[in-house]
Formats: sequence, C-alpha cells, structure tokens
Amino acid sequence: MWFRATDPSPSVPILFLAVIILVAVCSGTIAGIMGTCAASAIFAYFLFPPIASLNIFDVHQRSNLGWLLVAGVAISFLLGVPPAERTRSRF
Repeated sequence: MWFRATDPSPSVPILFLAVIILVAVCSGTIAGIMGTCAASAIFAYFLFPPIASLNIFDVHQRSNLGWLLVAGVAISFLLGVPPAERTRSRF
C-alpha cells in the first residue's frame, strides 16, 4: 500500500539487495540465495504489472528482475559465510 502512491522502482531493488547482503553475511551463502529467490518473487508479484501475478510483460522490467537475481546470487557467493566457518568453534 505504501508503494502505490509513489514510484518505488529505483529504490526497492537497492533495499532488497541490502537485505540480501545482511542475510548472506549473517546466515551464509545458501540463505542468501534463497533470500534472493524470495525477494525476486515478492518483487515480481507486488511491484510489476499485472499486480498479484508472477507474469511480467514489459521486457525492461523483466531484465531488471534478472539483474536483481544475478546481483543477489553474486553478492551471496562473495559475502556469504562458508559452512565450515559457521560450524567451527571460536574457542
């Protein structure tokens, strides 16, 4: 409801990527990738017309969603905590 009054297109992907960075750093690579997939589904479902559908008809909007996926997966691999580091004892 907040996003319908303004055009959120420029700022929402950056917000989603910031959340993906936090998830990848705190929880690891797999969680970051799963968060990226969930973020892209939410982004497609609620922001792109037709609203409440995963179909995206505009080519530019579809490419923006693709870049969100690529950037989120790349950030997850670059900043994610490896599983060996999470299970290793720090004492």
